Amino acid sequence: MDISLGLPMAVTPSELVAAPAPAPVTVTLEHMGAPGATGLVRDGLVIGLLPEATSADLAVSGQISGQDTVQVRVLRQSDGSVVQDWTDVTFAGDGAWSGALSLPKADGWWRIEARPKSNPLQVSSRPERIAVGYRALMTGQSQT
Repeated sequence: MDISLGLPMAVTPSELVAAPAPAPVTVTLEHMGAPGATGLVRDGLVIGLLPEATSADLAVSGQISGQDTVQVRVLRQSDGSVVQDWTDVTFAGDGAWSGALSLPKADGWWRIEARPKSNPLQVSSRPERIAVGYRALMTGQSQT
């Protein structure tokens, strides 16, 4: 069977070459908000808001094979609705990528996803729940 492309030549199926599979995206998350507050994200992380602030920054970084642009987004854990849609992050070379997202005060738990821009169906997700908000510690003591 020949596949004609409307050109003077035809291509047979045996001559077709499959494109290589896109490289998987590995997502590594770090947070930043207050100066010096860095570290790996753990499940249940609440990124603290500074006084009078309505948003906080979340740094995202990871690795990808090849030279593709990486996109990240933030979804609500409860229903999968979008908090922040796909955003391009910077490719730093040697497979490393990083970026920062400015996120509003949370209305519940969120999760982060990443994907290569050239293959939007190949999504990598982190299971950790994150949120942006106020952190409070209440303590008490009784002498009775």
